[in-house]
Amino acid sequence: FGEGVRSGNGKPRDPRRCASPRPALVAMKEGYEPVTSIDVYSSVQGRSTVVETSYGPIHVLVSGDESKHPCVTFPEAGVNSLTCFQNFFSASDPKKSLLVQSFCFYHFDYPGCEVPQQCAGAHGGPSSSSTAKAAPSLHDLGMQVGEAMKQLGLKKAMGMGVGAGGYILTKAALGFPKLFAGLILFAPCAKKANWLEYSYGKILENCLWFYGWRSRFAHKHLYQRLFSSRITSAMAADDGYGVSDLLYTFNQEVEKIDPRAIMKYLQAVLRRESILDELKDLKTRVLLFSCVDSIYCNESLEMNLKLDQTKSDFIEVFDSGTLVTEQLPQETLRPIDQFVALLQQNGLCR
Repeated sequence: FGEGVRSGNGKPRDPRRCASPRPALVAMKEGYEPVTSIDVYSSVQGRSTVVETSYGPIHVLVSGDESKHPCVTFPEAGVNSLTCFQNFFSASDPKKSLLVQSFCFYHFDYPGCEVPQQCAGAHGGPSSSSTAKAAPSLHDLGMQVGEAMKQLGLKKAMGMGVGAGGYILTKAALGFPKLFAGLILFAPCAKKANWLEYSYGKILENCLWFYGWRSRFAHKHLYQRLFSSRITSAMAADDGYGVSDLLYTFNQEVEKIDPRAIMKYLQAVLRRESILDELKDLKTRVLLFSCVDSIYCNESLEMNLKLDQTKSDFIEVFDSGTLVTEQLPQETLRPIDQFVALLQQNGLCR
C-alpha cells in the first residue's frame, strides 16, 4: 500500500471515463440552470430510516443484505450519500468487488442533506432536517453516528468517509472503538481550517443562505472544493470538459439538496478543531487516500504521519480533488479490495 496510485501517464484524462453510462443532459446556461431534468438510475438506494439520538435525529440509508458485515459511510460537505458515492458504486463490479460482496452499506447524511425522495420513505418518522435543534459540530456528528450505530446494532463495522466525512468517522472510531474494525478515509480533513478556506467558505455560506442555487459563486466554489483544478478550469473555459456528463449529472443531483442544510454542514467544517493529537489513541486499521488536488491534501499528509504506521496504509491519488469517489473511483477500488482482504485475513470484517 506504500506506492502512490497515479491517475494517468501525464496526458489529460477525460472525466467522462469516470462516470457511469447515463442519459445525455442538455447544456446548462448562465446561472447553472439545467434546461431539462432527467432522472438517472441510482446505484445508491435502499431502505431509509431516521435514528433518534441524544444529538438529534440522523438519516440512514441501508443498502444491501443486512446479514452481511456493516460498512458505514459519511459524505463530504456539499453533497450527500447519493452524490458522493454514485460513481463509486457504479464502477464497482458486484461480481468482482470484495467490498460490495462483503458488506451491507449504511449511508449516513448530514441532517437536512438527504435526497427528498429518500426522506419520504423513512418509516414515517420525522425528517432529520425538520426536527434538528441546531447545527451540530463535527465532533457532535461523530458521537451521533456512534450512538446511531449502537441503536442499529452495528459492531466491528467498516467506516468509509470522504473529506469532512472522514473526520466525522474518525471521531466516531475514537469515541466508540469497539464499533469499528477499519476505516477507509478519502482526503480527510484533520486540522483547523486555514484562512483561505475559511474566507472563501464564509462567502459560500452567505451565497447559499441568501441566494441558494441561483448563485454562480456557490456552484463555482463548491466545484473547486470538490474536484481537481483541471476539471474546474476546463469547465470555466468551456472547452469540452465543462459540459461533461460527470458535472452535468452532479449539478442536477446536488440541486435537489437544501442549500441551507449544506450551509450548516459547511459552517461545522469551517469551525472544526484539530484531531492530530488524538490519532495516537485510534485503535482501528486505516486506509488513507490523499488526493493531490484536494483542499485537504496537506492535512491528509499530516494525518498519515500521526497514525500508527503498523496499522495504517497510505495511497496518494494524483489529478483528483476531494471527491475522488466521483472523479476517479476506479483508482480506489483495487487498494480497497486489498485492504478488505487484509482485514478478513486477520479475522475482522467477516
